[in-house]
Amino acid sequence: MRDQIVSLIAPAKLTLSLQVTGIRPDGFHL
Repeated sequence: MRDQIVSLIAPAKLTLSLQVTGIRPDGFHL
């Protein structure tokens, strides 16, 4: 059960971090 929770949280964190780093001040988008 715990593994399922982690597998759900991990992609969400990855997506969130990509959104943050994907929009940089210099206008470069990943």
